[in-house]
Amino acid sequence: MDALMKGLPATGLQPLVLAIIDGLGIDLLEPPLGQRVAYIEPVGALTRLQEFMGAARPLAEAQALERMAHLREHLPASDWVNFLDTSYVTSADCVPLTAFIDCLRQPHPGSAGISVDILDYLETAGHLCTTTAIFQQYGGHGGQRVSLHDLAALGKPVNLIEFMPAPAWLDDDPFIPGGPFTAWYEAMKHVAHALEQRLGEYVYYFADPDCELDDDFVHRFLVMHWCCSYQPASAYVQYLLRISGAADVEALKAALIDPRHYARHGGYREWDTHFLRLKYVPRGAAPK
Repeated sequence: MDALMKGLPATGLQPLVLAIIDGLGIDLLEPPLGQRVAYIEPVGALTRLQEFMGAARPLAEAQALERMAHLREHLPASDWVNFLDTSYVTSADCVPLTAFIDCLRQPHPGSAGISVDILDYLETAGHLCTTTAIFQQYGGHGGQRVSLHDLAALGKPVNLIEFMPAPAWLDDDPFIPGGPFTAWYEAMKHVAHALEQRLGEYVYYFADPDCELDDDFVHRFLVMHWCCSYQPASAYVQYLLRISGAADVEALKAALIDPRHYARHGGYREWDTHFLRLKYVPRGAAPK
């Protein structure tokens, strides 16, 4: 499962935000394990950059899609990452910020260029948010903050348990009789018990259904197992298949509940970022 883990963030299945760039409407995201570069959702980011440069929304979207299709042809598949978004099944692929900037520095027929000033600013922002100590584990390490570079140097996830107040991708009551989550949930009780007997610690804390303040805490492997069970054709699950090397979804699901792939995790460790709030001001313009 090492290959799978290397394609996932260190702090949880959903990447933390490293920086928000006001003025451009762009977020920079935590990368997969061990990497020292921010990631970006390229189509949405380029659409907003094209709009900032004066393009109307429909044209900006069309140019972004065409430009990113060109990037996909030239960027290795290993650089395209699909992070879990528990709210939306249709999660977008992300790429390293450095690759995004390099692509936009190259002239491209039929697409308005992004100013060098903006690209230089994005480059500086990427450096700042990866070298500044913005990550913090609440209740651990004495509250000391660390940088993305510090986390990458560890070479292993810093949290394996996911806080799961609701199952990914379900808007309705998950416990509808006969619903997809209900059947999976009941099956996981037996799986989790067997794993816990072997590990000596929980892999699925099942919330008390009679307590409104109680929530599930679930090992990331079991969260991915739910995603594979519920939406096997989703972009996220197809990404997990690609990076894991599993033959198919059923093989991946089997690996995700195989006791040989589990080790003691020490419980839930809540990490967050004091993300950078940056504001782009065009060179020569007076800041507001």
